Amino acid sequence: MTLLSRDWLAKHIVWFPVLVVCGYQVGRGVGNTLLGLFALVGLLVFLPRVSVVIHRCRLLSFLYLAFIAVFLGSTLLSPTGDQNFKYLIAYVLASSVLLQLQVYRLTINARTLQNAGWIGLSAGGVFVVQFIATAIEKGDGFSPAHDVNGMVAAVLLPWLLLSSFKYKWWVLSGIFGLLLVSDSRTEVLSVLAAVAVYFAVRERRIGLLLISLPLALLFAISVDAIISGRALEGGSTYELLNRLSSQRLAIWNQVVEHSPDISWLGSGVYSSVGAEFIPKVRHFHNAFLELWFEVGPIGGVIFLLMLGHLGVLAGNRYRMVSGENLHVLATLGAVFVSVVVVLFLDKAMHSVFGRFYLFYVMGLFYLWSTQLSGGCSESFGKVSERG
Repeated sequence: MTLLSRDWLAKHIVWFPVLVVCGYQVGRGVGNTLLGLFALVGLLVFLPRVSVVIHRCRLLSFLYLAFIAVFLGSTLLSPTGDQNFKYLIAYVLASSVLLQLQVYRLTINARTLQNAGWIGLSAGGVFVVQFIATAIEKGDGFSPAHDVNGMVAAVLLPWLLLSSFKYKWWVLSGIFGLLLVSDSRTEVLSVLAAVAVYFAVRERRIGLLLISLPLALLFAISVDAIISGRALEGGSTYELLNRLSSQRLAIWNQVVEHSPDISWLGSGVYSSVGAEFIPKVRHFHNAFLELWFEVGPIGGVIFLLMLGHLGVLAGNRYRMVSGENLHVLATLGAVFVSVVVVLFLDKAMHSVFGRFYLFYVMGLFYLWSTQLSGGCSESFGKVSERG
């Protein structure tokens, strides 16, 4: 079996995107190299089968292609479209993982996703090593909030829930502790929300999220206020929340008040980066606001329809699965919520989380869901449950 044979790809494609994201914990160069490799190989396999995937996954394919078509239209009509067209190509190459996964016929379960769990553990390990090494190097001048970044580790940690590693909860707790002292509100909330969703789904207690998610938010804000020294008193409620969010509320207000250049189609690709009306920051610190700004209400509605379609599938599968499949669904839900929190509060839509990882998680869930119903993912490259 050659390294890039169809069977080899079908066996490893399910977790390799997690490795791509893990590369960014090591360094941006490593992550970009892995992402480029994945996009190249994926397209070589996907393009000959694109018509088959579109035929078998009609609704998902239609919504994704419509979203990209709106993005293309907004970019072509944008004054900076010629300059930024390369970013649209990069976005399409990365986000097409949503449909690329549908090429493969494979069994997705806790065993075939084991490697994703080990990669999540590795990302956490790299973060710990970086934390300790930087602390030793800088000594008394060490500031965890500025000198280390645990975003990748936090987003990949939920995969550890699928691992058979005996001490996974101890490891998860230890890494979570480092995120706490690093004054990492978004990362802390990401991990807490993921764990809350995992237990709510696995124990079939969805209603508990009405309590656990607000508590997770309150905990993240309180710990941040204590560690950072941000005042909890003084001023209006808005001013308090704006301080606790590091001025994000003010940024979001400016974005909402500033209509895109082309009202229905948005301002075009990459127009949210370095926007003139928010000169002090490079992006909006909210990937979904950036998406609305760049593709407009039409593109935003199409994207919401994609999420809604997957949400309906998730609800149907939640009612029908049990045992190991419920465990997989709980983990996929935790992974999805984790990246959504990060994109909503911090990362840009053109980051690896917004243009690649989110679409990977969506595509993986869709593939797993259709697998249960014998759906659209009939294709080449069979993989047994044993992986």
